[in-house]
Amino acid sequence: MADGSEQVIQASAGSTVADVLAQAGVQLSALDRTEPALTTILQENTAISIIRVKESFEVVERELPFEQITVRNETLTAGQQLLVQAGSNGLEEITYRVLTENGKETSRMVAASRVLQEPKPEIIMVGVHSLAQSTDLPGRLAFLAGGSAWMLEGSTGNRQPLILTGDLDGRVFELSEDGSWLLYTRAGSTPDTINTLWAAEITATGVEEHDLGVENIIHFASWVPGEDLEITCSTVEPRDTAPGWQANNDLIWLELAPSGRVISRETVIEPHSGGLYGWWGTSYLWSPDGSRLAFARPDAIGLINLKNGRSEVLAELLPAQTDGEWAWVPGLTWGKDSRSLLWVKHETAPGYFPREKSPRYSVAEIDISTGTMLTRVSDAGMFAAPVPSPDRTRLAYLQAIFPAQSDTSRYRLVVSSMNGTRAQLLFPGEGSAGLTPQVVAWSPESKSPAAVDRIALIYQGNLWLVDAQTGYGQQVTADGTITGIDWK
Repeated sequence: MADGSEQVIQASAGSTVADVLAQAGVQLSALDRTEPALTTILQENTAISIIRVKESFEVVERELPFEQITVRNETLTAGQQLLVQAGSNGLEEITYRVLTENGKETSRMVAASRVLQEPKPEIIMVGVHSLAQSTDLPGRLAFLAGGSAWMLEGSTGNRQPLILTGDLDGRVFELSEDGSWLLYTRAGSTPDTINTLWAAEITATGVEEHDLGVENIIHFASWVPGEDLEITCSTVEPRDTAPGWQANNDLIWLELAPSGRVISRETVIEPHSGGLYGWWGTSYLWSPDGSRLAFARPDAIGLINLKNGRSEVLAELLPAQTDGEWAWVPGLTWGKDSRSLLWVKHETAPGYFPREKSPRYSVAEIDISTGTMLTRVSDAGMFAAPVPSPDRTRLAYLQAIFPAQSDTSRYRLVVSSMNGTRAQLLFPGEGSAGLTPQVVAWSPESKSPAAVDRIALIYQGNLWLVDAQTGYGQQVTADGTITGIDWK
């Protein structure tokens, strides 16, 4: 039975379905099938059905609904709502593969799809009650809240929206030296793109964003101190396995025109293995004057020779065995006059084997010219993250509440002299919940004699300012969504 008609064929014993079709002169296309199968040996009075299978492709367009993003804002009264951006649907083109059997559709599957127009999210700002009174503020303090960028300037009450797309991932969030540009990463939109690197110019009339054409930044991207609109960054390659990437351990140098366009791109360090645990990645840190570039990786700290791109190891480190799908990279900062480096040093402890499982982490300093190493703070914790004051006379760091479990412990803010003496526990007070691991930000130097040194930090999801002398803490935001800060 084929194509609506029936033939009766006399065949010899042992014939297959294929033999009978050849005898009958019935032709099959590549997709056609038979019942029974072609290789079946026939019995007496067997019925053979030919199923004609045809393939076609159908292209349709469908709308992609927009999402609604709610941004909480203390500058609006509680309950007040403001539409920041109207949403609009996107458009997607879908190609279906359609199969029919004897003229009837039996299968419809998606063969391909592509987005013709991305949906534009609706952004609604909702007022919440602020717990803090407005106080004067030097410089510009940028912070990341709910995937959007905001800025305080002049006072804590002057909160200005910068980028309200809700897709900033916080891997990079840094103001330029004069605070007129913001460097940041936003989440990628494809499986091969973890994120993309952007720079935004902050002007009196608004913010102008620029895509820098660099993808997959996890550990490092930073403005080059002392240079106009120059950026260095390091990339990774996305992977399906944990942690989601393979580090390139490279170093790329970008130069921007005043318009924000990339006019130069140079690879200073080619992709390489990056030492022990190199799959996780290397972090870099510019000296304040931009003359030296330091690096930190799980097994070493050192300097980058900017002439040939080679790594010059200053100290080999005891790597940490995390028992997880991540690697620990020590916190690193520059000492006074950029002549030394301070870092979180992993030290051996009696009774722990292997040595890499030791819970002891201290803040150490190494003199670059002599190689002399000294311990400045003992048992601070693996996420101590030392940060010197702008004048390099004091050191802020986090002290683990439980140093023996510093990988999971909360922390407290401590300020000391640069050599670790005269340490003062500042925030939060005893009995209060501690801080999550983070890098705090000192207030920029001010010419005002009445200026008070403060430290910006994130506490329980909100932005706080802590007096570096008294430890008095002022809560600035109340929405509980802060994930990144920078102060210039």
